[in-house]
Amino acid sequence: MINIKERRWYQRIMNSGMLYIVLLIMFIMILYPLAMVFLQSLFPDILAGSLKGFLSPFIQVFKSEGLLTVIINTILWGIAVTIGCVIVGIPCGFILAKTDMPGKGIIRVIYAIPYMTPPYVGALAWILFIQEKGFLEEMLSGHLPGFVQELFFSFWGLTFIMVLFLYPFTALGIEAGLRALPSNFENSARVLGANRKALLRRIVIPLLLPVILNTGLLVFLQTVSNFGVPATLGSRARYPIITAEIYNLISSWPINIPLSTALSGILVAMALAIMYISERVLKKKDYIPEATGCRFYFYTFYLFGRHTLWNHGPGFPCQDLGWRIFQPE
Repeated sequence: MINIKERRWYQRIMNSGMLYIVLLIMFIMILYPLAMVFLQSLFPDILAGSLKGFLSPFIQVFKSEGLLTVIINTILWGIAVTIGCVIVGIPCGFILAKTDMPGKGIIRVIYAIPYMTPPYVGALAWILFIQEKGFLEEMLSGHLPGFVQELFFSFWGLTFIMVLFLYPFTALGIEAGLRALPSNFENSARVLGANRKALLRRIVIPLLLPVILNTGLLVFLQTVSNFGVPATLGSRARYPIITAEIYNLISSWPINIPLSTALSGILVAMALAIMYISERVLKKKDYIPEATGCRFYFYTFYLFGRHTLWNHGPGFPCQDLGWRIFQPE
């Protein structure tokens, strides 16, 4: 609750007009420039006081075959990176949450490195490693197959680098989701005879669907808005992306700000559409269960210790009782 002193302090600010002054400053310094940039994508000559050419930059985008190719390339790249991160991140998150693998704390620290390292640094490192007369070719004494460089300097190389830098988002999200799941569903399924595949397919994965969708959404948005990797590797891979194209439009003569802002608007609309679809999918069903009953810890794979699925933790007495009741004679 807000005490009397805090309420009086807030009322003084409101009465003195300081709040309105702060909002005015924010509008002038942040909202007004962004609004003017966006309006240029709707009215190209608005700075000259003319409202002619309404939506002409967007019409130009969709009439230009090259710009349509850029938009399609960006969408396909974002989808490919998202799928790759989900494929790699789910097993990694499962290992962190459900196995006794040693050194998991160190692995979590390693997963935090992409948060602190720009992807373009990794792109430059991989270019130096795989390019012609690069480190890998020197290590192999010049016997590097040509298809390796062709594959790297292509759509697949762009996807590979982004997956390497973004799959920790998925892995850590899956780990947190697995640890947050209430165990009563797992316990009931195991006691009633569900095998490991049925448990994953019918209980664990459906309950993890919000985590998978949200981390996938984050990865997709991070990918399509990334500039470093397309600018570093995209030109050599001959795979244009929206962010690199926007940079070319505002840095090369003739400068075309309306067209670049139209591409930016399409990028924002793309992100909003993906977020809306994700929200619609999650609202169709309530995936968040309530954590009821005692928590068990038997669903752990002992890869480096006891080779058993039964971890005699705090819930073992209840677990053993349930197993004996449903155990066939």
